[in-house]
Amino acid sequence: MKYGSATYLGTHVLPSLISIDKDALVIPNWIQFLLPFTVVDYLYYWNHRMMHREEFWWLHRVHHTSRKLDIFVTSRNSIWTVFFFIYIWSHSFLIFSQKDPSGFLYGMYLLAAMDLWRHSNIKTPNWARGLGAIFILPEDHEWHHARDKAGVNFGANLNLWDRLHGTFFRSWEKPKLLGEKENHSAWLNLFFPWRAK
Repeated sequence: MKYGSATYLGTHVLPSLISIDKDALVIPNWIQFLLPFTVVDYLYYWNHRMMHREEFWWLHRVHHTSRKLDIFVTSRNSIWTVFFFIYIWSHSFLIFSQKDPSGFLYGMYLLAAMDLWRHSNIKTPNWARGLGAIFILPEDHEWHHARDKAGVNFGANLNLWDRLHGTFFRSWEKPKLLGEKENHSAWLNLFFPWRAK
């Protein structure tokens, strides 16, 4: 092969998989389905880590104020947070830039269900713990919300990114305490989170 592997992929493989038809991307459904699990998930990993940095923490802190995890914690954010999460922008682009985004939409539906599961207080049964070889489990994400274990399990779905970058932590024991100390009103947290620092 006279091309480097990246050049070969870019000039021979990708054009046969991705094309443009009347200013819209044409991507096979199976690739569309995998995009949220891979590319968007990796971008989200770094985006989430950024939200935990001191200068951006005010945007994300309210999500970490809950003392217990349940499906409602998924949406517990200030109104400004939505503008800073990569999946809002990337999902919109991928939906509206494609001729038929059905594969991507199915992937998004599954990810939304996994987000609810990850934030739920449902204990993973022993027979399903093998899923933890690949996915972030509710027990893993609970440690992300633990007050005494900062800086772990930033991934949304795949735990590969945390494993790759040394931020993965797993324990089947429950954390002693969840949530940041909170003494601000819901109004302040929702509309003026920078004042609730």
